[in-house]
Amino acid sequence: MEKLVDPVQNSVVIPEHQLSPPPTLLVVDDDPATREGLARMLADAGYRILTADRFERAVDVLKHASPDLLILDVRLGDFNGLQLIATAPRPVRAIVVTGFADAVLERDARNLGAEFLVKPITRAKLLAMIERQVPAPAPTPERRWQRKHLPEALPTTVNRLSGRLLDVSYGGMRLEIDDVPDELPPSLAVALPDSERLIQVDVIWRVRPRARVWQCGAMVAESNDRATSAWRDLVDAV
Repeated sequence: MEKLVDPVQNSVVIPEHQLSPPPTLLVVDDDPATREGLARMLADAGYRILTADRFERAVDVLKHASPDLLILDVRLGDFNGLQLIATAPRPVRAIVVTGFADAVLERDARNLGAEFLVKPITRAKLLAMIERQVPAPAPTPERRWQRKHLPEALPTTVNRLSGRLLDVSYGGMRLEIDDVPDELPPSLAVALPDSERLIQVDVIWRVRPRARVWQCGAMVAESNDRATSAWRDLVDAV
């Protein structure tokens, strides 16, 4: 499966078990909660997501990637989000989001071919607007194993870095990892809690909620039968 990585932020969300590449959306917002909330919501809907936290980073992303749709706040620090649409190296469909109705901004956005959406944003309204711009992603198959959410995160180490298990299943897990210097590798060695045994996992999706911290979904690699058996015992005990 292709993994699409933001060349600037490396902040990516990839839906699990996608059969064919879905449309790619670039979300640009300088508010971390809004940006990551939109990224997760749209990833859950089946889209591939790139994010940028400011105008300059979004410019760099557009130089290296060709998203199918741009979703951006109209206010990006000292810049107007409409500048990003107007100066993009290639024409890009866009949805401009703002907290205040403004007839002039709306006219300017529509003159650039963009949709205009006033907050608060509802999931149904945003998805309907996106589907008018790009094809809806194909549905993903059901999970093979039910994911169990942990009431409290379980401390672990991941590639010798401090981390936490957030939820688990026979086939995989959701992890949070601290103090990652840069890129998250495609495969990880996760220590089973209260054990020196390691289980190898392959990263399926990833997102960086804050500096040097990664969250990711990972699939248990079929490489170590003893570790896999111990992992299943842990899942059963949850």
